[in-house]
Amino acid sequence: MLLCAALGALPACSGASTTESVAPTVAPSTSPSTSPSLSTTTKAAASPSSPSPTSSPTSTAARAPAQPPVDPHDVFATTDRTRYTSPWFTEAWPVLNPFGCTTSPLYGSDPRCPGKQGFHHGTDIAMACGTTILAGIAGTVLAPDTPTRPGRSYGPTVFRIRTSDNAMDVLVAHAASVRVRPGQRVAVGEPIATAGSVGAPDGCQLHVEVRAAGGDVTTAVDPGPVLALSR
Repeated sequence: MLLCAALGALPACSGASTTESVAPTVAPSTSPSTSPSLSTTTKAAASPSSPSPTSSPTSTAARAPAQPPVDPHDVFATTDRTRYTSPWFTEAWPVLNPFGCTTSPLYGSDPRCPGKQGFHHGTDIAMACGTTILAGIAGTVLAPDTPTRPGRSYGPTVFRIRTSDNAMDVLVAHAASVRVRPGQRVAVGEPIATAGSVGAPDGCQLHVEVRAAGGDVTTAVDPGPVLALSR
């Protein structure tokens, strides 16, 4: 209000309240032309606690970064478009095809599922092609010829990581490129591949599958605890 009083001739100050207190040395007045002493005005303008009459609480509000788009060729087998974070990637991405019975036409009917639904042995995460995939668990990369090698439907870039406790094999499939080699020990957070659609007709993705150590596809279990998806 002190600044408006000093600039009373401006239109922006014509609506200033007349009930505001002024310095004791200045007689109260309702006239917009009444101004406090120059020293009072200078002190008020220099005070860091005096808000600017033109400041806006929203002018510097931080905006949330835009979510990166998924591969436009991704074919979802779920209506859920919730974005999740995970130790396996740095940005938030939606589930493309969850573990278990699926409506995706890419799978033949399975007796465990209703109607003609098939069974999906892993979880697919929709991603932009080329997204960096990180190791969500610590372990050792298995050689391709290790027993129970994954079938052709997983694509030629599929690889497995056996956990450090030798409890399970975590299979990563459809990668555009692989950044690890057989026998290499990987730590959590280490880049291991880039997302792709190699061997996958439903778009770029991260396919994670969890099997018993040395087990085949019949030992696959829900990879949810390993993926650790979080909103």
